[in-house]
Amino acid sequence: PKSALPADKAQAYAAQAELVSLLSIHSGRPAGYKVGCTNATARQMLALDSPFSGRCFEKELSASPATIDAGTLHMIGIEPEIAVRIGKDLAPSKNWQRADVIDHIEAVMPSVEVVESRFSSWPLMGFLSAIADNGVHRHLVLGNPVENWSADSIEQTAVTLTANGITVREGVASNVDGGPFGVVAW
Repeated sequence: PKSALPADKAQAYAAQAELVSLLSIHSGRPAGYKVGCTNATARQMLALDSPFSGRCFEKELSASPATIDAGTLHMIGIEPEIAVRIGKDLAPSKNWQRADVIDHIEAVMPSVEVVESRFSSWPLMGFLSAIADNGVHRHLVLGNPVENWSADSIEQTAVTLTANGITVREGVASNVDGGPFGVVAW
C-alpha cells in the first residue's frame, strides 16, 4: 500500500538498512556496495535525479563462470558492470572526485550484476522503493582482475552484453556518469 512506501531518501535508506539486516541471515554479511542508475537513461526510467546505492553480500558474490538458479529469483535482469575492489579506505567525510579515488583502487574486474526486485510492480514502484529494495541488487558475478590497467584503458573498455550468442547491448565503460571511477567517487 502507498502508506507503506518511503516518503524520502532518508526513509528509503532506513528501510534498506532493515532489509540488509534480514538478507544477511541467508546471504552472509555485507561485502561491498553497488551503485545503480549511473546514467541518464536508467534514471529516466525511475524518474530520479541521482544514482543510488545498495549492498552486496558475501554469499551473493561468485567468480566467473557461474551458474545461478533462476528458479530462486522473482524478477531477473542482468547488467554488465565494472567492479572495483577498494584497497584503501575512502573517508566518508571527504568530497571525493574521480581522480582522487583511482589511487585507492586495488583491482578492477569485469562483472555481471543480477538485478532483482522484490516488488511485483517493478519498475513502476518508483525510485524510493528501488532504494529500499537494496537498489534492486541480488547477485554479482566477478571476472578475473584486469592486469596492468590504467584509468583511461578501463574507461574506454568496450562492453558487450550477449545472451545465447546474440548481442543484446553494446557500450563503453565511460557511458556511466563520470566513468567507472566517477561512480566510485559518487
